[in-house]
Amino acid sequence: MKTIKIKLIFSLYFLLIAHTVKAQGTKTLQINDTIPNLQIKGLLNRADVSFKDLSKNRLLIINFWATWCAPCIKEMRLLDSLKQKHPDKFEVLLVTRESEKTVQKFIRKHPSGFTSQLSIVLADTVLNNLFPKRTIPHNIWIDKNGIIKAITSSDEITAQNILNFNTELTSKFKVKKEILNFDATKEFHLADTSFSYRSIITPHIPVGNGGVLGGAAEGLAYNRFFQWNASITSLFHAAYSLYNQSPSLVWRKNLIEVHTKDSLRLFYPSQDLKQFPEGSKYQDLDAWKQENTFCYALTLPNRVADTVFRSYLFSDLERYFGVSAKIESRNIPCNVVTKTVGAPLKLSVETNEIPSIKWAPGNKLEIQNSKIKDVTNWIFSVYGAKPLPDPFVIELSPADDVRFDLALIFSKADYEKGIPLQAIYSQLNKYGYQFTNLIRPYQILVLYDLKNKQ
Repeated sequence: MKTIKIKLIFSLYFLLIAHTVKAQGTKTLQINDTIPNLQIKGLLNRADVSFKDLSKNRLLIINFWATWCAPCIKEMRLLDSLKQKHPDKFEVLLVTRESEKTVQKFIRKHPSGFTSQLSIVLADTVLNNLFPKRTIPHNIWIDKNGIIKAITSSDEITAQNILNFNTELTSKFKVKKEILNFDATKEFHLADTSFSYRSIITPHIPVGNGGVLGGAAEGLAYNRFFQWNASITSLFHAAYSLYNQSPSLVWRKNLIEVHTKDSLRLFYPSQDLKQFPEGSKYQDLDAWKQENTFCYALTLPNRVADTVFRSYLFSDLERYFGVSAKIESRNIPCNVVTKTVGAPLKLSVETNEIPSIKWAPGNKLEIQNSKIKDVTNWIFSVYGAKPLPDPFVIELSPADDVRFDLALIFSKADYEKGIPLQAIYSQLNKYGYQFTNLIRPYQILVLYDLKNKQ
């Protein structure tokens, strides 16, 4: 059983930590509702304006965005460029929760400008309450009469759709639908009743991109696992990597081997893929997700050892997907840890206490009641695949494999820019721990696609 508490909560793509709580008495608006003629305040470099004035005799798009959202910025470039060419055709209202300081900093970083034609509402809560959402971009299409005709993601924001805006066209738009009360930190209750044991696999659900809760994440024991909107390979990888000798959700390609003739069934398409090849059965990435990403939840009545729990996960996934999962030894590069003479370690007195590794004030990493294996597990979970592609292998004598208390103190410069991996190695070198990259046998995840054998 893993004794270090590792909090691994991932949510990819541009998922918002949802602010979907409505202000008391505020009515949320839907398609076909008429937008109230509110006075819009908090505009950047512009006087207050009413909705009626903005939508008068033209299309109004309310675009919810953030400075960190790459798809939002792509939309803004298109909207600004189109507005310059067709100034009287439509109006755009950019809405963000971020402060004026944050937005001004963002604008200064983009001196070429792509917001000159667009109105920006700062530090907004009113419009966000009228149009609750989980993800951005989020676009509201309003006609000249103030009627909401469509609510979409970025897919429908095209020059053709904007310049040819009409009721018939918007009726064909893909409506953005989300489960607003979805909370990944809670048990997975969608049209089910209470239970003491459950294993469930479902298709893709409309909650934005995927994520995973498992291992010893806060509030969980080794009797619950939940992953949503994940590819088949990602499901197996999470089971292997969370319940492994060095738990880490970081994707390290040298720790997984896949045998299949149909990689598109098992792997997420390349982020660079703009469209699927001619003849593909998938029209776009959304169509691929609907068929090839899944949600999987396993809850047991009692806590079990991590290796046992992993075997349960594998069994469920193998039965459903027709993929055999094996843990097999491969000779791969590893970070081999050995011990030579160094500064004396302070041995732990409370050997029954749970190992603890955490940052403390004063640029300090506090290590308590830990073996070097606990330390390397922590490093392996914290550092990504680029600085740390290879796993650790501990090669110590029993006499050197001790529990110790240690405080590693780093320079302020290192701490502020993020402690380089080599800086941690250097500190541990003082106590005789050596890190050498060598070829060693290591247990990796091997998947055999039984439906599409090579």
